[in-house]
Amino acid sequence: MLLNKERKKELLNNLLDQAERTADLEEGMGDFNAEIYINYSIHTDTGKAFYRSLSDELLLSVLKKKADELGHSPAQKEIFWVWREYIKARFERWPYALKAAGLSKAAGKGGKSLQQFEKEKEEYYRFLQMIQDKAAELCRIPHPKEMPQILAALEKRGISWSDFVREAGIDRKFFRKRGVYAVHNLDAAEKEQLQSLLNLAWEIGRPPLKEEVPTVLLQNLVSKCGSYRNVLFQIGLEPIEKKRSFSMKTEEQRKKGEKKHRRVLKECYYQILTKDIQYQKDIRALWEWKEKEGRLPERRDIDPEVRRRLQNVCGSWENALRQLEYIKR
Repeated sequence: MLLNKERKKELLNNLLDQAERTADLEEGMGDFNAEIYINYSIHTDTGKAFYRSLSDELLLSVLKKKADELGHSPAQKEIFWVWREYIKARFERWPYALKAAGLSKAAGKGGKSLQQFEKEKEEYYRFLQMIQDKAAELCRIPHPKEMPQILAALEKRGISWSDFVREAGIDRKFFRKRGVYAVHNLDAAEKEQLQSLLNLAWEIGRPPLKEEVPTVLLQNLVSKCGSYRNVLFQIGLEPIEKKRSFSMKTEEQRKKGEKKHRRVLKECYYQILTKDIQYQKDIRALWEWKEKEGRLPERRDIDPEVRRRLQNVCGSWENALRQLEYIKR
């Protein structure tokens, strides 16, 4: 069933008017013969068609307006039943809808006031800016210990450091924009040192970890380029990256000040450097499949033998797929 523009407008205006003036937020909810149930319940043809015609933005605006009226995020019982039914159907869970509307998930009179929530939101945005600036300065993801004030605030809110880093957008793209740059004033000795580092990378088949680079060589190049990430950038490489940064440390380890950032390659992304002909054929097949289908392949999409060979070389299927990004760059 489809509604024309005039009918949709009529239904919307009537619903807005009734939801505004009624004191009974459950009016007509269980009355199958009531006009409001017939016209608006998701369980009727007209109601279902009307619901489908509404945008996410309109439904969220209902939540925002009610929040402004109440001074806090509305609980389900504080919303007219039709809007409540629509919002729950569209966003699955009430907290999801509140988050999409930019409201606190602590709903109802006992929840945070809008003023308090806005203040915390401004503080959180300031924290995001601070960690972005710190990451750009260090040219790496900051460790929680380097920003204790932010860490303490996040713990109060139940937000993990890894989620915070992810929301701040600190990833490969971030560092390519704000972390690395071409160093042009290299002398002959420095160029030779960079070549030695590149030779080491090809020898071990991937970018070296800092601890795998001779100390003097590492110190000289970092002094010249500003960071190890930028050193690798000069030779077309990127540092090895954990798939889930800071997610392996337990709370007890953190409190004791223990650093347990294990660097297990199967838990990391890294560039593969090899001239093996079979690998070149397999990675090209992966690339051609992606270009043809317009998406990254899943395991079942690729011939098992090809997949096994790629996993053996790359350490994991996820890292095999990451090679397509390195190739594109």
